[in-house]
Amino acid sequence: MIKEGDIIKFGKYPQGENGEVKPIEWLVLEVKPDEALLISLYGIECKEYLCPKYTRSNWHDCTLREWLNNDFVGLAFSEEEEKKLKYSINGKTTLIEYGTKDWNTTKDKVFCLDSTEVTWYFKHDDNNRRCKPTEYIIKRKRDKKIYLRGFLSGYCSWWLRSDKESFFATVINFNGNITDKRPAGSSTCVRPALRLILNRGEL
Repeated sequence: MIKEGDIIKFGKYPQGENGEVKPIEWLVLEVKPDEALLISLYGIECKEYLCPKYTRSNWHDCTLREWLNNDFVGLAFSEEEEKKLKYSINGKTTLIEYGTKDWNTTKDKVFCLDSTEVTWYFKHDDNNRRCKPTEYIIKRKRDKKIYLRGFLSGYCSWWLRSDKESFFATVINFNGNITDKRPAGSSTCVRPALRLILNRGEL
């Protein structure tokens, strides 16, 4: 029986120090009769949140969304596993302090949480929002193969899909706070979220 707060394994991705492929661990945020909302336990990749040139930051057009729904899905999940991913309809990208912005609605198999969702599911607890990157990301940073923005004391910043109608995007920083001042071109950790279709025997 899957319940809120559980850690489950689903899919695989390079996570070991030398890029060894390991099962992805997911934190269960919510369970409904036929689906569960999951977020990766660790920051499993380091990406930018870029949009087309001269376009303000928005989830609909950003390269992070494209990567999650194409490259990541193809690498992380088998064909059978991909069939268990429920499409999520993501409309407004909400930023609590600045209201909402109407970008085009998106239909995503994998996505980032927005600031309202992360506040709701983590119950206003900054400590619970803190996230560690995988050994693979730490090794790449140590070898200077990547520049990881917002990394301190073993914790990393991770992207949200909210925006501030600017060329900046929103993150949870290393101490668990929400900040909207991260340049969209910054290399920052990613915690994918998805809705997993459940069979009755898994409830």
